[in-house]
Amino acid sequence: MAFISRRALLETVTPVFQCKRFRGKINVQKPKPPHFVKATYLSLAKPWFINPKKDKAPIELCNLLNHKYDKHEEEENMYAKLLGRELYKDFANSKMILFYHHNSIKSDEFYKYFALFKRQNMDLKKIGKQVLTLAVTGTRFEPVLDFYLTANNMILFSPEPAIDTVLKINKKCPRLVLLTGIYENQLLSKDDLEKYSKIPNIQAAQAELVQTMNALGSKLVTDLNAHQTNLVGNLESRIKQLEEE
Repeated sequence: MAFISRRALLETVTPVFQCKRFRGKINVQKPKPPHFVKATYLSLAKPWFINPKKDKAPIELCNLLNHKYDKHEEEENMYAKLLGRELYKDFANSKMILFYHHNSIKSDEFYKYFALFKRQNMDLKKIGKQVLTLAVTGTRFEPVLDFYLTANNMILFSPEPAIDTVLKINKKCPRLVLLTGIYENQLLSKDDLEKYSKIPNIQAAQAELVQTMNALGSKLVTDLNAHQTNLVGNLESRIKQLEEE
């Protein structure tokens, strides 16, 4: 009996605590106002200053009014200059340069158009206005900047003036709209390019010229021998008549 009472008196009891919020949750958006004394001290300790923008119109707050834009303030982009030099080489080495406007187009469709021109040894490129400006400024190609305005422009470079081939490929590229082109160092419109496509190439023109010159020579020889041929024919007819008599 004594053992049982000693164990009951000396046994350690571990309390269990559970935190519980009093009177529901705390409203974070609309907190409870502090005590009057605390609110007084908070209002006295609140910093204050005079706002320099007070009583000023929005136009007076604009910092760009007295700032003049200087194009030299932009950081020089060496990579863009490198691309510009490479692009100028394409302009200088191409005998035909065409400018396109492209409508909404997907990447796989653009690759299809690029492959069609690449098979004919032509290069279709999409070039930004900044790179194009660096490439043609101060050169004879500078007027192309007047109509190369948006990011929806493309340029086709061709080492040969095969305008008829390009027009055939354009029929397979409905998203591309031909604007103008440089054909043998001349800036031509779309209508002029279509007229040039109907003119035969130099080999066909030379063959036609040779054929025309040969025809003129043959006609001249025929005309010179016409009187002699007629005379010989008349004499032969007279000889046959005399023989029959």
